[in-house]
Amino acid sequence: TDARTQAAIFEYLPTPRQGEIAEGPARPQVAKLIEKMSHDDRVDLLRRLPARVKDALLRLVDEADRRDIATLFSYGEN
Repeated sequence: TDARTQAAIFEYLPTPRQGEIAEGPARPQVAKLIEKMSHDDRVDLLRRLPARVKDALLRLVDEADRRDIATLFSYGEN
């Protein structure tokens, strides 16, 4: 399956499972999935993850996506 399909599937996993995957050895792959997710969905996902997991993932996401995520985070939940 392509990365966009994988990202869509990842979005529907329960939050605890997403966190487990993001904390494990698949972290670089999860960062790539985040880059393929819609802007709103990836911010929603990162808001649900523990801060240490979110920070570790953001270090692996490319610079442009990191800036986009930071901008959306600044707008708050809604």
